[in-house]
Amino acid sequence: MAERSPTLRRRELASRLRELRKQAGMTVDEVARELMCSTPKVSRIETGTRLPTLRDVRDLCRLYRLDEAEQTRLMTLAREAKQQGWWNRFDDLGIDSLIGLETEAKRISAHDSSFVPWAFQTEEDARAIIKGI
Repeated sequence: MAERSPTLRRRELASRLRELRKQAGMTVDEVARELMCSTPKVSRIETGTRLPTLRDVRDLCRLYRLDEAEQTRLMTLAREAKQQGWWNRFDDLGIDSLIGLETEAKRISAHDSSFVPWAFQTEEDARAIIKGI
């Protein structure tokens, strides 16, 4: 099995927690009040900018009255999101979120406006490329 991307797990966890809050009919303020934390903390957890602690996830599962299977799934996501990706050793590159998403991508599309595929080049394009213009 390929290494699981912590970046993708964090986004998946955040999205699922936001969805569960909405299904419970609660506001971010209400959840923050119940967890005895700040509203920005809950908001950051739901946007994926802050990784929730395992305690946060457990408390949210209880608050949303989730069954054991869903609790286990969310706790697993939270643990996987905490793991370091192989790319974190190269943090000076500043591309961790891009690589984190690319590792599990099913399809990647690229666009390069400075390159003209050979099939679409005109004779004039070919001459310019050969001359290095």
